[in-house]
Amino acid sequence: MDKGQKSLPRLPVPDLEATLERYLRSVKPLLSDEEYQHTEKAVREFGKPGGQGELLQRRLLARAATSTTSWLHEWWNEYAYFAYRDSITFYVNYFFGFRDDPRHPSQLQRAAGLVKAIMEFRQDVVSRQLEPDCARDVPFCTSQYNYMFNSCRFPASPEDHAESYDYETNNHLAVARKGQFYIFDTVRPDGTQLTADDIMSQLSSIIALADQSDDPAFGILTTTDRDRWAENRKMIIEAHPSNKETLHKLETAMFLLSLEDYSPSTAEEFARSCWHGTGKNRYYDKCFQILVFSNGMAGFNGEHSRMDGTVTARMCHFAVEKSTSQPLPKMTGSIYKTSEKLTLYFSIQSAPKILEAIEFAEQKFEDEIEAHEVGVLEYDGYGKGLIKRFKMSPDAYVQMAIQLAYYKMFGVCRATYESAATRKFAYGRTETCRTVSADSVEWVKAMCDSSRSATEKARASSESSIEGRGVDRHLLGLRFLVEPDEPKPEIFLDTSYEKTSHWHLSTSQISDDLFDQYGWGEVVPDGFGLAYMIRERSLHFNCAGLVNMQPKKFLKLIEEALLETRELCTQCFDLSPTVKKNGIQAKEIPKKIVNEEQSVGNHLTINARPEAVQS
Repeated sequence: MDKGQKSLPRLPVPDLEATLERYLRSVKPLLSDEEYQHTEKAVREFGKPGGQGELLQRRLLARAATSTTSWLHEWWNEYAYFAYRDSITFYVNYFFGFRDDPRHPSQLQRAAGLVKAIMEFRQDVVSRQLEPDCARDVPFCTSQYNYMFNSCRFPASPEDHAESYDYETNNHLAVARKGQFYIFDTVRPDGTQLTADDIMSQLSSIIALADQSDDPAFGILTTTDRDRWAENRKMIIEAHPSNKETLHKLETAMFLLSLEDYSPSTAEEFARSCWHGTGKNRYYDKCFQILVFSNGMAGFNGEHSRMDGTVTARMCHFAVEKSTSQPLPKMTGSIYKTSEKLTLYFSIQSAPKILEAIEFAEQKFEDEIEAHEVGVLEYDGYGKGLIKRFKMSPDAYVQMAIQLAYYKMFGVCRATYESAATRKFAYGRTETCRTVSADSVEWVKAMCDSSRSATEKARASSESSIEGRGVDRHLLGLRFLVEPDEPKPEIFLDTSYEKTSHWHLSTSQISDDLFDQYGWGEVVPDGFGLAYMIRERSLHFNCAGLVNMQPKKFLKLIEEALLETRELCTQCFDLSPTVKKNGIQAKEIPKKIVNEEQSVGNHLTINARPEAVQS
């Protein structure tokens, strides 16, 4: 697991002039002429020789030279996650929905099989035997695996923090059922692990205990805004001397298994169940939660502050693949007696303010659910197999279909975020790919204009985000280095800076044939959280947003855009008889596409970018 870790290159500090030029190119199609002129003036002033930009760049280079992790690492954790004050349930955490086990196991069988498989993965992490992720024989940073197990986020004001706990002394699993929490050791006193049969028996015992309980479901408190949850957590600890230790058992557990008492039946119900569920049977601060429903369907919900999706997707892929290839667990007839008491009892019945807080959280949670719409598009018209025949990057192709759909719906192109992994660098996380470009705007307008041939250049952003040469993280670092007594550069005061990083579309791709769902919530009120998976013969989209944004309508327009783009490309590449559209012969096509395929564990994640082309 640590092989090659010390030899990984550090996250580079991009060249200042190059970043500023890329920034101007990325904002131009999003601004009016007047706005762009103002922005260009601010950027030129910032980047002039001897200007404030050069001063901040020198400070950033100095920080990078002395950092033991990366120049961005601590800033990113604080800025993107710990300083965030709203609910992490709806606006930070993300989810996967697993492919069904074809044997149709019971809830207990599915849960025991997944837990056992994850224990094996954890053992590889603990022993440092896990092979590093890599792409084209280039190893990726493995630091995020250090936070995968026995970790928890903690609410605090003005910002949260996270803690990780010793693997050797914390081998207990936390289980949620009907809003109550339970734990049991997964390792016997002789050091051997429980079998899947043993785990199933323990879970059966927990369900029996939960059915007898009617205590308040305090986990709902983790769904509120962070300041409110910090206050309520403090109240819980002060309510009874035992509550602090009880919380500690939950927070130090390997991870949380949520045994839900209902069964999603549709794709949208499954997505919602993995994203937020009822809120009562979860603990959203835990490093991750494995969710198993009454009908045996299962999924994952991840706390995002110290781990990204490429890492947890590998673990989930292993768990699903391993559990479905092993014999189904069976009841052993006798429950293995662990050294730990099963029930985590919180003494809060005599604390009316906590009970009031739970009631408030439940109502707030219901309000959030009603305010949101979730759509799922399982498009089986074609997939990356056909797209590659068009000699196009599958990811770039899908991004252009997304842009076309957005333009159809709103009549304008807006700031779009696509996540790109920078894990080829030590402590690398992600960088922003700014998808909208002058060429992409020109293309979507042409596709919507029946008087023109819709075959002009179509490409996504050409920024080298994966190589650590993106725009957004670099500008963030420069902004953080402005001293309190120094004037803030006009580039950061310019309204265009905020406008062009107001992510109306927050997109990302993780493609895994063992996942049926993948998604998260919108990052701005007037935006969409759009996740997609690209498969050989199909495309999958999850879209979440506020009801007034109409995510389901947006997905229908994506489907329409995919049909239109296929028709256009089929004409261009002679995959079917040539057809003239509006009397105009399709001729112009993108000449060159660069594909960057990243092998992440046992599944493939594709981050693809087309190069600039010359017609």
